[in-house]
Amino acid sequence: MKGRVVPIAPDAWRFLTPLGTAGAVFLAFGWTIPAGLAGLCFFFVLYFFRDPERQIPPGSDLLLSPADGTVSTVEKVRDAGSGSQENWRVGIFLSLFNVHVNRVPVQGKVISLHYRPGKFLPAYRQQAAVENEQNVIVIQGRQGPVVVKQVAGVLARRIVCWVRQDQDLEAGQRLGLIRFGSRVEVILPAWMSLNVAVGDRVKGGLSILARIPEDGHGLV
Repeated sequence: MKGRVVPIAPDAWRFLTPLGTAGAVFLAFGWTIPAGLAGLCFFFVLYFFRDPERQIPPGSDLLLSPADGTVSTVEKVRDAGSGSQENWRVGIFLSLFNVHVNRVPVQGKVISLHYRPGKFLPAYRQQAAVENEQNVIVIQGRQGPVVVKQVAGVLARRIVCWVRQDQDLEAGQRLGLIRFGSRVEVILPAWMSLNVAVGDRVKGGLSILARIPEDGHGLV
């Protein structure tokens, strides 16, 4: 059976092109060690920016994971982006080895998009979600506002967002990415039925973080 070619995110080319060029030049001059290092970096970038296709679960009652990684935080909070009502806050830590393309958790419309500069604390620390550089996206869906935060980490010095203000989004579509190693948080209404716990491993656009209850309580 032939192996499938995994797509890569477009942002990879700004790294792949110079690395490939440098490797070829080093090889031409017979500098094997620098050429080998350039080759290793080239293949790491390919791996880091992989962007596999996902079979998005159907259902308008689902809230999907916005990222691949490990659930590091599950708690109740009040957040201004959701109207300061009581919410679940689910934090997902992405290591260097996770897919870093982020995905839209719910169908809806972007009603707010705000970049906020900040620190670069380790992304696994809870205070990183408050103090670090981040991009905050509020999506208005049938369950009310859902907040997605792309949070930079120690090595992640570049947040990329592919959606815009007032854009209509489909659950599971590509949202953006963070380079290199990061944290993504999603803030959702507390009346939704949570489907994950701290320590769970999730995949963006595949794993179900929460559901709308069968009685539809809380729907807007």
